[in-house]
Amino acid sequence: MTLIVRDDPVRWVATGAVVFAVILVSACRTPPLAARMESPVRSFPPADERAEQELLRELNDRFRAYHGEYFSIVTDARPEEVAEFRKSADETYAAVQAFAAYLDFALRSPGRKLPVIVFAQWRDYQSWAGRAGIEADQALPGFFDERTNRCVLFDYANLPLIKAKREELASMREDLRSAATATGGSPGMTTDQVRDMQDHIHRIETRLALFEALVNQTVVRHEIAHQVLCSLGVIRPGDGRFWLKEGLALQFETNSGLQHNQHRLNDFFADDANASLANVRSLIGDPQRLTVGADRLPEAYASAGVLAAYLISRSSATFVGYLRSASARADAVPERQARIAEFEAAFGPLDRDFELQFRGFVEGLRQGLGKAGDADQAGEWTQRKELQP
Repeated sequence: MTLIVRDDPVRWVATGAVVFAVILVSACRTPPLAARMESPVRSFPPADERAEQELLRELNDRFRAYHGEYFSIVTDARPEEVAEFRKSADETYAAVQAFAAYLDFALRSPGRKLPVIVFAQWRDYQSWAGRAGIEADQALPGFFDERTNRCVLFDYANLPLIKAKREELASMREDLRSAATATGGSPGMTTDQVRDMQDHIHRIETRLALFEALVNQTVVRHEIAHQVLCSLGVIRPGDGRFWLKEGLALQFETNSGLQHNQHRLNDFFADDANASLANVRSLIGDPQRLTVGADRLPEAYASAGVLAAYLISRSSATFVGYLRSASARADAVPERQARIAEFEAAFGPLDRDFELQFRGFVEGLRQGLGKAGDADQAGEWTQRKELQP
């Protein structure tokens, strides 16, 4: 049908009124599922549109589906926030691919984009986490559900503790503006007081930025890494070698694969015993050390990451053989000594020579570790030393 435009003001007004009415009515209706799904990106793998539709039906009308190169992200977060999650997810996927190429490890294709849910509302995230048997924690705004192969995240920009800090900043800025415009009998502020408040605001802004970066590294990229490693066949679902699963995920917490997360290294070097042979044996033999609620959990995670990095650097071929070993079967739940024996069969005895070589690797990391500065203080907002993945 051809649209004929006439130079008639009355007709223009009438036509505009009809169009406006149609737009207004459409805006008041619940958007159909098709409208809530972004047009698929022409890239491999394709989106699983049926799975997206089922998920959108399960969630409320605020949610939309967005497509990255490798992920289908269903969320009610703002588009600009979605872009950050999509960037982190796609970078993590690419880092795992590069890691597999480095190891000469043949990956399988997932066939479809990997599903990620990002919640903008804390209550919604709490409810969904509860359904998966996970207690929502502001210091842990994300998890990977092996049963559904979904990565579930909370938009950390909306974390209650971050929002509280933003409100505090807004209040201080308003006080500063009021002081700057004070006249007559108003108390005002001295130059030194203004400078002190400006410095205080800057410190909070710096800590806030560091905290958000910390969440992005230790939660978003970490949980996405679990999903990618599992989906591409590096780790099998149900693998009971928790130190290996967590240690591998820790390799991808920065935006450059196999570069150490400085905050994790700070946790590792918090206690020299983390480099001991006893700690390595305990880490391999006792999966409970890496479960939520375990004592000294941040140090255990950091130890798993450093141990995995050491073994990869020592012999990538040996590491690949261990990845593919028998205990990777979902039904294999070896006892402590069996876990240690399997480890020693791959990497050699856990003896004095192993400890000396491991400590040499650790010392190299220590020398390259810069100062974290205010990052050490970011964790005070969660009332704990560090975020836990």
